[in-house]
Amino acid sequence: MRYIGCHLSSSAGFAAMGRTALSIGANTFQFFTRNPRGSRAKPVDPADVAAYLALAAKAGLGTILAHAPYTINPCSKDERTREFARLTLADDLRRMEYLPGNLYNFHPGSHTGQGLETGITQIADTLNAILTPAMHTTVLLETMSGKGTEVGSRFEELREILDRVTLTEQMGVCLDTCHVSDAGYDVAGDLDGVLTEFDRVVGLHRLKALHLNDSLNPVGAHKDRHARIGEGTLGAETFRRIATYCKDIGVKYLTVYAFSTENWRRPPEEVRTIMSIFDKYMREALSIMERDKFKMRFFGERSGLSPELQRLMAAAEEKSTHYDGCQMNLCINYGGRDEILHAVRRYAEAYKAGTAPELTEDVFSGYLYSAGIPDPDLIIRTSGEQRLSNFLPWQGAYSELYFTDVLWPDFTERDMDAALAEFQRRDRRFGGVK
Repeated sequence: MRYIGCHLSSSAGFAAMGRTALSIGANTFQFFTRNPRGSRAKPVDPADVAAYLALAAKAGLGTILAHAPYTINPCSKDERTREFARLTLADDLRRMEYLPGNLYNFHPGSHTGQGLETGITQIADTLNAILTPAMHTTVLLETMSGKGTEVGSRFEELREILDRVTLTEQMGVCLDTCHVSDAGYDVAGDLDGVLTEFDRVVGLHRLKALHLNDSLNPVGAHKDRHARIGEGTLGAETFRRIATYCKDIGVKYLTVYAFSTENWRRPPEEVRTIMSIFDKYMREALSIMERDKFKMRFFGERSGLSPELQRLMAAAEEKSTHYDGCQMNLCINYGGRDEILHAVRRYAEAYKAGTAPELTEDVFSGYLYSAGIPDPDLIIRTSGEQRLSNFLPWQGAYSELYFTDVLWPDFTERDMDAALAEFQRRDRRFGGVK
């Protein structure tokens, strides 16, 4: 059985978390056992636990995942820090017995200059001190990004810890997609290869949980900066792979929604990082466009973007003007309604100047960002959402819509084939009768 959920606040108790999970269509959830940046933990309320267990049994909520606080470090060179980690982990596992049969995840820690071998030994020693045969909780080592002196960025390190734990059957691994990407495993470009390597080194039977996160950094950056799914570099890698595949199978136009006008509401630091990713990939695009003969176009209001990014976008369009390969349309600072308003203003200016032709649908289309490009035959919406989200409302009037639960970073060539196969089965009448 697959259980899919998200991280929830534990402030209102277990029953409240269960109800919240069900309200969003989840059948599991993750929660912090205590303050993630501190040490305080609320007392466990047996009545609340009983209410949750009754709800879970009735509604089919599955195995849940508890997360240890970030403050613990069982392999610090400071003995008091290691002791704090041991006591906190032991207390958390005692509390987890109120909810038997679930999972408990923690970051292995940082060896703080002692060396990897010492760090691995201390982590294993801590686990051997707190695990007991009577426990009903499976303890998970989380894969790490490798920043600083972190232990657990390589699968071999996790295996070494697991091999040194006496009650090894009570252990497993939680794989974080952001962390393993930052650690150097290409989960976006070669997920099958990464899982094969994990199976070879650790064993897939040890993989008990997944943290699905995008990364703000390229593969191997060792920085651990999470991003929302589809908004980091893992999503960008997927775009590059799917774009190449579309070119190979003869797709003439591919339009991707990269950054909306509404995305400016995100935290400033997050926006700056996303823009730096665009900058990076634009520079890479300029270096490979000649080889692949991609034609580049950009939809959106450019004046809101940095001068350097505007320069790179203009250079990409100019360089690819005469290429006859697949045309890549990237929507940056784009909103469908905003595009229509922009077109209305342009037409009004032309009308005022006496240069506007009679307004028709075809004429109006010429004032859109997509002028000169056919309307899309197929719009694919990933991630289980069933809405256009302000994407090509004018152009998509008669597009076939295809919805999939697959998250964008996980979208593969096989998923593209499935969407195209479904499109081929559609009976397109455009409001008429065949």
